[in-house]
Amino acid sequence: MLIKLIKHDLIATKHEFLGIYLGYILLSVIAPFLILNGPEWLQVLSVFAVGGVLVAIIVITFLAIIRLFQKRLYSNEGYLTWTLPVSNRLNLISKIIVALIWNIASFVIVWVGVAIAGSIMLMQLNAFSQFFEVVQLLIVDSGFLSKIVQLFVLFTPQTIVSSLYSVIFLLFVITLVNTSFIKKNRLAIGIVLYFGLSLAINALTTSLIMVPLLEPITVNPDMYFGTNFMAVAAAILRDFDYTINYGAVYATIALETAYIVLMSIGILYFVEKKMEIE
Repeated sequence: MLIKLIKHDLIATKHEFLGIYLGYILLSVIAPFLILNGPEWLQVLSVFAVGGVLVAIIVITFLAIIRLFQKRLYSNEGYLTWTLPVSNRLNLISKIIVALIWNIASFVIVWVGVAIAGSIMLMQLNAFSQFFEVVQLLIVDSGFLSKIVQLFVLFTPQTIVSSLYSVIFLLFVITLVNTSFIKKNRLAIGIVLYFGLSLAINALTTSLIMVPLLEPITVNPDMYFGTNFMAVAAAILRDFDYTINYGAVYATIALETAYIVLMSIGILYFVEKKMEIE
């Protein structure tokens, strides 16, 4: 049943994303030609257009997730959702999974567009071989790639937990403003609650975890001399290093997991005891 709910929610919300995704991909194909071959004003316009669409993807993803929660849980349409022969818990889980899917899809689409635009520009400049030589020298031979991979592996669990936390936090706020506790001005109160609770939770997290998760070991650029920019850059990247505060990383994961559990309990309580559908 969970799969059916997820499928239905994805179909119902796909129109929010497909247009902006398609527009971004098309722009990623067209913009490199305009930037390299067009007049100066068109080059500038193309850069701003790409940046604008990137911002639009972020904003639309956020607003679409809000509409997913509000419309499909706490509107007249949501009333029908709650009458389905599934548990409240399962209904909520399906919405959270769909929100995470669209978050991931937006992230992937952004990088696909970057890859397409970069490939077209390299093709136009006939610079593929030079590009890979630079990557080999600066990223691979310097050992910088292995350090980035290590960071990626280490912080993947924390990133997953943080993504889940951000979605559940948004659902918690939307659920709270649709309870009997709040009768009027729900939109305004919801905005205040979202930013107010974010600041409060961030302050609490900072007070409990007072050290950064990652501390880069600074490199003094005065140590590197030479007129060969590539050699100097490779040396700087080779010597780049960092200190990982493993205790802070694990504490952050534990704390965000605790927030998720507490907010999930709160959401289920509000839904079963205090929900008011518009």
